Amino acid sequence: MSDTLIFGLGNPILSDDRVGLWVAEKLSERLPEIDVIQAAVAGISILDEVQGYKKVVFIDSIITEDGIPGELHKFTLDDLGPAIASISHHGTGLASTFATGREMGYDLPEIVEIYAVEISNNTDFSEEFTPEVAENLPSIIERIIKESFSN
Repeated sequence: MSDTLIFGLGNPILSDDRVGLWVAEKLSERLPEIDVIQAAVAGISILDEVQGYKKVVFIDSIITEDGIPGELHKFTLDDLGPAIASISHHGTGLASTFATGREMGYDLPEIVEIYAVEISNNTDFSEEFTPEVAENLPSIIERIIKESFSN
């Protein structure tokens, strides 16, 4: 077990929504010494997966009002708004999940980085990315490596 975890999130059959899974897979090929998880889960169920790591890098998709598909956003837990310690398997945001885990005594990472790829399609059944997302994937991978894994 390394001290860092890459955690890719998404749905593998909903077009751009699978971007977090795909990027995590490509990062695992480039960074074989780093642990990687790919999952279609969220909320409190992630606590067991991240426990014991010093750093976790989440990769997911996002749709914002003014976002450009293929754009990469970076967030911290503080950027996600107020965290409320509550227990729920559904609908719990990442900041609240971490707050709940800390309240419950989980050994959670001190460093949490969140990368979100702006997407345009998370509803069509497809294993293909939209062109705007696909053309930005190489630069997304390079940026994440540079910002999170270059010493």
